[in-house]
Amino acid sequence: MKFSQPITRGTMLFAIFAVLLTQMLGNWLINRFMLAEGQNRILSPDHYDVQVLSDSDFLLLADPSHESVELSDGSRYEKAPVWYEVVLPGYKTVGQNNYHVLVTTKGTAHVMPYLEQLITMLGLITCCGLALSIWNLKLLQQEIASSDQIAHDTSENHDQNQTV
Repeated sequence: MKFSQPITRGTMLFAIFAVLLTQMLGNWLINRFMLAEGQNRILSPDHYDVQVLSDSDFLLLADPSHESVELSDGSRYEKAPVWYEVVLPGYKTVGQNNYHVLVTTKGTAHVMPYLEQLITMLGLITCCGLALSIWNLKLLQQEIASSDQIAHDTSENHDQNQTV
């Protein structure tokens, strides 16, 4: 098996991109179904905000009859209808149900250690596929140029034989 044969080059390209797709699908399945809640991770304090509310403040926020609420710490909230579907369920009750905590992460800094490993691995496979694709294109151009040259030479010889 010669690597420079068109069928081999095409098979290698297919294999590289099949591995790339399999790797991406496998990573998604593992992260989505096996590791989604399978590991605890300590976040750096720079990467999240925490809001702790007393039970009375939380009850004010949970009351749909108040669109504007001022909490005991002086902060004000203007609640939109989405508040009750998205934000309110994010609070976790702690401390014998006396406090409610909301943790929000900032950006993607907390997932970068996972993403960097994944991107490095997928990037390496993608670079191999790209290099092989470029090599394949150059060989195809050479093959087309040589077949055009052979066809041109054959037609010239055919024309010369007819004139004689």
